[in-house]
Parts: sequence; C-alpha cells; structure tokens
Amino acid sequence: MIRSYAGDGGLSYAHTGLSYRNRNWSIGINFGYLFGNYRNFTSVLPIDTAATNKAYQAQFARYTRIGGLYWKAGMQYHIPLKDSVSFITLGATFALGQNLKQTLNYYEVSIYNFGDTIANDTTYRADERLGKLKMPMTMSIGAVLTKGEKYVVGLDYSYGNWSGFSSQPDSNFTQNIANNAYRFSVGAAYTPNIADLKGYFSRVTYRIGAYYGKDYIQIGSTSLPYYGVTVGGSFPYKRSTRSHSRIHASLDFGSLGVKTNGLAQHSYFRLGLGFSFNERWFVAQKYE
Repeated sequence: MIRSYAGDGGLSYAHTGLSYRNRNWSIGINFGYLFGNYRNFTSVLPIDTAATNKAYQAQFARYTRIGGLYWKAGMQYHIPLKDSVSFITLGATFALGQNLKQTLNYYEVSIYNFGDTIANDTTYRADERLGKLKMPMTMSIGAVLTKGEKYVVGLDYSYGNWSGFSSQPDSNFTQNIANNAYRFSVGAAYTPNIADLKGYFSRVTYRIGAYYGKDYIQIGSTSLPYYGVTVGGSFPYKRSTRSHSRIHASLDFGSLGVKTNGLAQHSYFRLGLGFSFNERWFVAQKYE
C-alpha cells in the first residue's frame, strides 16, 4: 500500500490600529480577529497502480476551524542628529503567546473504484471537539539611519518562540514540527535627487538587502536555515515632488534547507510588485 499526505488552509487577520506620539516617542497597537481553517488528508491506496480499478482506498481527514482575538504592539524612538536632516529610529514590536479557539472534525472515508464510477462512503466520524491553538510569543527590534531624502540604512532582528506553540485537541499538528525561529536582515535605499523633475531615474529609490535565519518548521530534529539577497526599486508615476504614489518592484534570490539527514536544499526566486497611493486630497486651486 502507498500512503500519501496532503493539506491546505491558512489564517487571515482583520484588525484595526491605534497609535500615539509624544515628541520623539511613538507607540501603537494592532488589535483584531485572527481566523481561518486548515485540512489534513492521509490517503491509503494500492501500491500497484494497475490494480486501482475495483480496489478499495481509504482516506483519513481532519478539518479544523480557528478563530480568536489577537493583538500586537510596537514602539519607536527618533534620535535627531546634528545636521538637522538626519536621524536614527529605534523600533521594537512584541506579541505575547495568545490562545485561539479551535474546532476539530475528524472522519474516515472508504473509496471504491468500480472502473467507471467511484463510490465514497463515510465509515467513521468523530464528534466535534473543541480546543485551543496557542500562538507563540514573537518580537522584533531594529534600527534605521535616515539622511535627508537620499540615504536610508537599516538592520532588523526578529524572533518567534515556536517551541511554545501547541494545538489541542489536534495534537498531531504539533508533533515535533515547530522550533524557535529567528531572522537577521540588513538593507539600504538610495534616491539620487527626489526634487529633480527633469531626470526621472534621479527620483527612483533603489534598494538592496540581505537576510539570514532559521525557519520555524523543522523536519524530525533537523532545522531549516535560509538566506537570501533582495534588490528592487520604487518608481514614481507622477511628475511632482508632492506626490508620493509609487510602483514598487523587487527580486528575491534565496536558499532554504540543508543537504543532511536525507533532506534536500533548494534555491528559490521571488518577484514582488506593489502599489502605494499617498496623495494630498481636496487641495483648493490657487489659480483658475
């Protein structure tokens, strides 16, 4: 017999945010509802694919719904420098480990292939079970040096206590698959001359960065490190120094995993594209 495994699902976060600033200090909090679902399937079928017709197959499925309140807070401190156009910004975010409600449905299905027809029959279904999903504590700290509207250099460190993650009553979801995760990032941005209306590429913001970390997923007892390099830019699409609306594009080249304990390491390439709209609305005309 052959066993195959499949799954899908994810979480969404609907939230609102509040912030307050007093001189060089800024604090804020996001508060909302984290919700979603995921499904796990284990299928058992004949090892001889030619014998699939007129043969029984079995499927074991878990369907889980998740929902609950979730918050995350942050703060910043701005340090002006002597040249009056440069400053350093120190920042941090933090979220405690928080519990979400979880509902588990489990059922087993027998599948028979007649050759031209497939019959499904639910052979067992457990009563709906309630439990909780404990999200891990997460935190991040960083610093950014800004020099006018020309240079920006920053670094960041983030950490997630995924060893504190737990799932009940679906304990199979946490059997040695999560471990503490971290990420170091560094990057820089350069805008030649944002006030140059004649030279378009002088107003483009060019960016480059690099990162290294360890993923929260582990295979057995083997952790999965990753690293990568990113390049990109922000392109204005209006010929005005007052407009901050831009098109953002990025390329990410990286690697994930290790070639030990029978695992595979793979390289990846990601393309990012985004838009930002930041305009001054309802400005009265000075001239007719």
